[in-house]
Amino acid sequence: VGSEMCIRDRLKTPLVKTRAKGNVSYKGKTVGADLIPILGPATAGSRASLNLMQALGAPLTELPEVTVSR
Repeated sequence: VGSEMCIRDRLKTPLVKTRAKGNVSYKGKTVGADLIPILGPATAGSRASLNLMQALGAPLTELPEVTVSR
C-alpha cells in the first residue's frame, strides 16, 4: 500500500479513549496505524496486528517495545 496506512495496521491499546489515527515506531521505523481503545491501565500491554508488526520489522517471537504517538 506504499506510504498509505493499511486498514490492517492496528494497535489495540489502553493509551487512547476513542479510536484514532496515530503512529507506531520501532527501532527508527514508523508506521501509521489505527489506535483502538481497550480497557485497562495505561501501563497495560497493547496488542499489535500481525500486519503492523511485519511493517515495523518487529520480531514476532519476542515482546518488542514500541513507541505510540498521535
